[in-house]
Amino acid sequence: MKSKTGKMTQRMINLLKKMCCALAVFAAMLIATGCISVQNNERTINELANHMMLKTGAAWDGPWEVGPPGAESGFALRINDRQVVFLKYNTDRKKMQKKLDYVDEHGYLYIMTLKFPAMRHGSFVMIDYEAFPGEIREKLIDAFRSF
Repeated sequence: MKSKTGKMTQRMINLLKKMCCALAVFAAMLIATGCISVQNNERTINELANHMMLKTGAAWDGPWEVGPPGAESGFALRINDRQVVFLKYNTDRKKMQKKLDYVDEHGYLYIMTLKFPAMRHGSFVMIDYEAFPGEIREKLIDAFRSF
């Protein structure tokens, strides 16, 4: 026969297990719905470039002019004679954060009056990725999101 203390301990353990399970489900739901934002402001544009080249096999196409899009830094990669551009914004700066929020809300970015499809991942934006055929586009999106 178990003592009262033993039964209480077992009940507490069962309760903790249920709470941990509920917490894990809640965290998974937040991640799945995108409610947890990616915090990668400390990462560099060079880290992203290396990651994207490694994951996609794309070739370096050089730095990208960041003045018109109002970014901190940028670069372009070339796949099948077409460019895809990546920009870094500093989330500590209000103006840059507003630009990122705009991309989140609208899914595009205007650069010198031209509208480009854009996707945000933390402090980084990938533009003009939708011009690629399905398989390449999916590879770009997967690699970008895994950074």
